[in-house]
Amino acid sequence: MSDDSDYVIDGDDGNTFTETTYSSYGGRLCNSLKGLCLGPLLILLSVVLLIWNEGNAVTSHRAFAKASRLVVELDGSSSSSSNEDMLVHTSGTAETQDQLVDQDFGVVPTSNVLKLQRQVEQFQWVEHQETHTRKHHGGSSTRHTTYRYYQEWRDYPVDSGMFHSSSSHENPGYFEYQSQDYVADPVTLLVGEQQQQYTLSSSVLDKINWFTTVSESSLSVDNIQVEDAKETAQVISGGYYIPSNQNYDSASYSSPSIGDYRITFSEIQPQTISIVAKQEDDETLSEYFINERTILLVEQGSVSAAEMFRHAQASVTLQAWIIRSLGMSLMFFGFLLGSSWISTLADVFPPLGDFVGTTMACASFIVALGLSSTIIALSWIAYRPLYAIPILLGVIAMAGIVIVRRRKAKQQYENGTTATVFPPLTVLGTASAPTTSAPFGKPSEQLPIVHGEPV
Repeated sequence: MSDDSDYVIDGDDGNTFTETTYSSYGGRLCNSLKGLCLGPLLILLSVVLLIWNEGNAVTSHRAFAKASRLVVELDGSSSSSSNEDMLVHTSGTAETQDQLVDQDFGVVPTSNVLKLQRQVEQFQWVEHQETHTRKHHGGSSTRHTTYRYYQEWRDYPVDSGMFHSSSSHENPGYFEYQSQDYVADPVTLLVGEQQQQYTLSSSVLDKINWFTTVSESSLSVDNIQVEDAKETAQVISGGYYIPSNQNYDSASYSSPSIGDYRITFSEIQPQTISIVAKQEDDETLSEYFINERTILLVEQGSVSAAEMFRHAQASVTLQAWIIRSLGMSLMFFGFLLGSSWISTLADVFPPLGDFVGTTMACASFIVALGLSSTIIALSWIAYRPLYAIPILLGVIAMAGIVIVRRRKAKQQYENGTTATVFPPLTVLGTASAPTTSAPFGKPSEQLPIVHGEPV
């Protein structure tokens, strides 16, 4: 049973609050036993994730390797009808004849841009928390949770109703203006000296995200069509600052108030791109599929096909290592939760509980590292037998050599044969045998040499 009791202390500045919670030994022990249910679930999830990750990485690597052998180069010098439904690589200038305009705020780019983006942020209260726990003799504990409230720009509504102290930290809870993306249609790729045109599909455009801030010449308060915003807006770098109605008289971007808006605009100018994609017909470039994997590579500038595939393979490898780390972390926390009741049981004497907790954490890490490595190795055998089996045999052979050498060294030590015997020295045709003390203090005799060996 838990006999927890809570109370809140108001900070001196009104923006800091501390909540103190007392937990009995029985209550803590009951809560720690929940880890026996949650821990195995996390371990099972980590195992599934690790196995899936290896299979996904292998499939992706093989798909990109196959694609690199199938890709055809487009130079724009001749008709490309023979490349229909094939995987092609080319570089060219992406441009459009479409004129993008943000009608609400009257933003008109200086050129026909590929994309125009409006990002809306609101100045709001944000809650941050820190927790410290102190254990007491007998197994009980006191948890101090400090809540601090800061004013920050956020691009989504923060629900102040969920704050621990919402009465003096209220947010509007809604946005009067919304973020918006504008995409030109169509966008064409001009290839080669003959400027052969290819239409870029929406899937290709989704990968073009090299935004830059719009120039100030594209911004004008007079062009804003939203009346409330037009009356209060101020031009800032890359956009507008719009104070809320109640703050209009004292509005200042350098000192914003809760509810104020910051609206910024970004664009993607016509530029050179490189692409590996499927040529659906004489005009359209879209995604290609190999082994249920999407092959669609888009990079900024002029990049060779080989380099683009190297980047793609490196990205797959990086993703695989990130998921491996995530899987091992889930397994670690699973073992840690499953064994948390042991350290809680020892918390009757806090120093003992801390020692047991540290020991269990180290043990959980070692077990998680070993088990996750084993699962990855077994997955390698299943998905990459040509690579994994030789590596596994090599590891077994090295382990066998180490074991045999240790046993031999141990046997020599037990038999007293571990002393090192040095060969005789040969100097100017003679060799000195190991000297021993002659009786009555006489020096040992020098042995003659025959063919470099002592007689």
